[in-house]
Amino acid sequence: MKWKDQLNSVKCKVLNIKLLQTVCTISKKIKESLKKRIKNKKLFIAISMTIGSLSLLYIGGVIYFTGHFYWGTQMNGIKIGGSNLEEAVTKVEDTSKYYILELRERQGQLELIKGSDIELVYQMSKGITEAKENQNPWSWPWHIFEATHLEVTKEISYNPQLLQDKVNTLTCLTDQYIRKPVDASIKYIDGSYQIVEGDKGNTVDPIVLYTAVSKAIKAEDKILDLDKQSCYKKALYDKESKKLKNLQDELNHYLKAEITYDFGDKQEVIGQTQISSWLSVNEQMQVVLDEEAVADYIIGLANSYDTLGQERYFTTSTGRRVKVKGGDYGWKLNVQDEIGEVIELLKQGKPVKRMPLYTQSALKLGKDDIGSTYVEINLSKQYMWFYKEGKLVVKSDIVTGNLKKHYDTPEGTYTLDYKKPNAVLRGPGYATPVKYWMPFNGGIGLHDASWRDAFGGEIYRTNGSHGCVNLPSKVAGDIFSNIESGVPVVCYFEN
Repeated sequence: MKWKDQLNSVKCKVLNIKLLQTVCTISKKIKESLKKRIKNKKLFIAISMTIGSLSLLYIGGVIYFTGHFYWGTQMNGIKIGGSNLEEAVTKVEDTSKYYILELRERQGQLELIKGSDIELVYQMSKGITEAKENQNPWSWPWHIFEATHLEVTKEISYNPQLLQDKVNTLTCLTDQYIRKPVDASIKYIDGSYQIVEGDKGNTVDPIVLYTAVSKAIKAEDKILDLDKQSCYKKALYDKESKKLKNLQDELNHYLKAEITYDFGDKQEVIGQTQISSWLSVNEQMQVVLDEEAVADYIIGLANSYDTLGQERYFTTSTGRRVKVKGGDYGWKLNVQDEIGEVIELLKQGKPVKRMPLYTQSALKLGKDDIGSTYVEINLSKQYMWFYKEGKLVVKSDIVTGNLKKHYDTPEGTYTLDYKKPNAVLRGPGYATPVKYWMPFNGGIGLHDASWRDAFGGEIYRTNGSHGCVNLPSKVAGDIFSNIESGVPVVCYFEN
């Protein structure tokens, strides 16, 4: 390259000498022509000097701009007017030292990558040389007072390892700075499921960042917005995710299934808050209904409202309040089937009022489930009352199980199993026919005892029955005519 520059310099000098000789010859001829025409010697001398000066100035300009750029020249925005080729190349290529790429990060953070950090080099000598060769030095008077804007292609290069090292040490990639993205989620808020925005975080993908930085440097960009260039790792689900919206709809569908239970003196409602506690979303983004929790809830209802075999308080016909234990009368919730019903109703997403499924029912809902139709047997007083729809049908002295022989009639609240006329009561060593048979506790029941001529008092202690409740025939008949299966029979001791 050096010998070529020297050759060009020699050519320029030869050219300039020829130009000077040509201008001198022209100037001489002009003077000779003027001398013939202008008789005033002083005027001739003045005009000759002016023409000579202008000629010399023009030639000087031609010579100067043969080796220099026009004064108003800018190349790629850099002023190079009056510079020779070497100076122009240096000025333009040295701008790489001042290149700065500004990285705009989240939360308003800024970081810089300087050209000097990565040995950035602009190679434009070829383009600048071509631009210089295309400049016509003879035209310099027409360009002396105007700006000339030139653009040449840059060959941009840098040290890839230094760039990689610089990127690796950026604050946005340090552990102390990084905040991982968090998926948007669905939460139960004020009666409905709502999508809650997650956290975009600020975790940068180093590979994407390096590629974006390289591209920006080659394009001579001054600013690189990491968000716009998708340099950040994204959460799997954001607030606009179709998957989340579908899950939201499915969850809210469950909440429509309000289930109201009627337990007589009280209601239980499976409402939105309760239902929401049974719902969740698993790792596969599927709605999960906690069937075990549903089962626990139904078991809780059974524990609260089942009355079968439960100890209960009973107000006697004499106004006393007694505690009655045992028996087979009362409500018994069908837990297993009811669990299945509730799960299905929740999936349907419809509000419903219903009674739960029972394996056994009583005459009245609620804790006081005996109702107004029942048989009351005071084992201590050996007395009986039968009420139907709140009205006393019959009352009577009775004889219950023989205490001496340990045939005690057990206390408890029982259900009348059925009634049968003209039955034969059989047991070890006996077979006794009766007209009115009304069992309520296995082989124990109400029946007429026509063989007795006395009832009540202390008879039961030594001459009682095998456990049944012996009644006068007429009393037994009155009860038989008015009672139906399912009526409670309350047997109690009165202290």
